[in-house]
Amino acid sequence: MKKLFSLLIILYSFGAHAGGVYSSDSLGFDITLAEEFVIQDGAAKVKAVSEGGSKLFGDDYDPTKESFKTTVLLLAKTQNSTASVTIAIQPITLTPGVKTGEDYLKGAKSFMEKGEVKFNFPKPISKISFGGTDFYQLLTTFDLNNTKSKIESYSKVIEEKILNFAFTCSTQESCTLIKKTIKSVKFR
Repeated sequence: MKKLFSLLIILYSFGAHAGGVYSSDSLGFDITLAEEFVIQDGAAKVKAVSEGGSKLFGDDYDPTKESFKTTVLLLAKTQNSTASVTIAIQPITLTPGVKTGEDYLKGAKSFMEKGEVKFNFPKPISKISFGGTDFYQLLTTFDLNNTKSKIESYSKVIEEKILNFAFTCSTQESCTLIKKTIKSVKFR
């Protein structure tokens, strides 16, 4: 069955989406999104972040706290919500003690361990090449509403900002799509 997908063009000070590619000249990267992804608008991004925040971070989640003030550059989901791509940036000044992507992911992991959802971390945080540059990676698995899901997070400090990519999938097909999307990330 052929599905219809909508693409919205969204402009940000950090990047733009057009023709299936999200590009950020100021941060120096491109990511190609397959037609299965639907770009979420501002209202959908706010809803997703606020609903997901308390589940991921538990009672410590307070979107009014400076440490949670993040700019979501891109949120794209498949129509059936089995895969998503989130790219976010946060000023390093809002996260005391964070100097590297590894520090940021350690903090994220700590918050996840306090949330309602039981997360598993199959590997320790590691430094890897992502998009042709060094990033730190955190692999996470969890079961929510009898659906097993996987998150691959990549973090790096660039120009006093924490840049974080989070790729989520919950089916074999969506995980294949996510792997293809991860391989499409290129830093210039």
